[in-house]
Amino acid sequence: TGPDQAMLPQQLFMAELDLRNVVLQVETFGVIRSPVLRTLSLENQECLTDPCLHGILTGCPVLQVLNLNRCTGLTNVAMTLVNKLRPNIFHVALEGCPNITEVCLNHVTKLNVDWYGTLVLQCPKLTEIPTRITSFALQKMDCPQLCRLHLLNISLSHRELSVLAEGCAKSLVELAVPGCRLTNISRLTSHTRRLQNLSFHSAKGIKDADMDALPSTLVWLDLSYCFFLTDVGIAKLADRCPNLISLSLKGCSNLTDEALAALGRGCLKLKELNLLQCKKCSISRVERLVSAGVTNILFDGFLPLPGETMGAVEMRLAQSGARSPRRQVSSLIGEQAPINRPPLPRSYPSPISTSKGDTPGPTPGPSASPGPVTPSPRTANAVNVPSRRPFDSQGLNSPVPPHSPAPPN
Repeated sequence: TGPDQAMLPQQLFMAELDLRNVVLQVETFGVIRSPVLRTLSLENQECLTDPCLHGILTGCPVLQVLNLNRCTGLTNVAMTLVNKLRPNIFHVALEGCPNITEVCLNHVTKLNVDWYGTLVLQCPKLTEIPTRITSFALQKMDCPQLCRLHLLNISLSHRELSVLAEGCAKSLVELAVPGCRLTNISRLTSHTRRLQNLSFHSAKGIKDADMDALPSTLVWLDLSYCFFLTDVGIAKLADRCPNLISLSLKGCSNLTDEALAALGRGCLKLKELNLLQCKKCSISRVERLVSAGVTNILFDGFLPLPGETMGAVEMRLAQSGARSPRRQVSSLIGEQAPINRPPLPRSYPSPISTSKGDTPGPTPGPSASPGPVTPSPRTANAVNVPSRRPFDSQGLNSPVPPHSPAPPN
């Protein structure tokens, strides 16, 4: 036996085993067997092959979480082994496995996978893909229970949108496409039935006509920096989404008071609205929304100018036609501050750590600049999915890029 094999006992009696920082030889993998092992990480084990994995799966009958990130020696046979030998495994990580092109796992509910090399994805019980998808090569997809999907800075043609629409659109509850170039997003959104949270933050190609395909089930919507939107598109949005609670229109510089009037008529449940950098909107019209029940509005006109005291802000608001200037000034201190709720617990433990650099830190920028509007808690009749803030601005699912894009010329 080699020195690495001598370090391991003949049988392991532990519930979790992390071998990411251990250099193992092929002979050592035969020692990994345990009647109680539930979580196993073999990340970066480049010498791990399909026969070695077969022995590990045979010797670990209660395995539930398996990390195979950057195990470059594995092929599609490994997926067949996992599917056949261990149906109790619910979380698999396959990032950096270039020889695995077909992922067909009937019992997995959570999956980490690279999409640039995956051609077929068939996981009928899959509900979550926790990593951002930055490339797309899928030719076939069948994930009828997928609830959350986050695509980042990629171009989606008619073909890719059709694959997503057929593979997972009907089950989606959260969808984020920040920075993506979209040919016709209606091919995807028109197929949704349960979608509640949608982010088009900085998406390229979003126009007024796309608002016709928004589902009426939406309660949280981010249209920040969709520069081509006009009052016509927001009027369509207000008619299509009467249940909307939180809306961000930050950076939509073409919007005027007509758009706000349409929101006041159609979105009667609206509580949170981000109008930062919407310079064509007037304070008086924004203040009408406040009076109508939109309790949390971010608007440049309500923010103090450099060196301006709160008393001066109140006087300026009164001169601009705001009917409740004192209320707006007090909200600068309380309600209008960005809401930073602590992260909610996951619905199940996630011992697999993401690869280095996957989880970004807080978005850089001046601390005085308000962040995106934080969605309010779900209503009682919301779809029953694991409780979590949509696209948490401090976590993995944030749709907000590190910097605000410049408007197109």
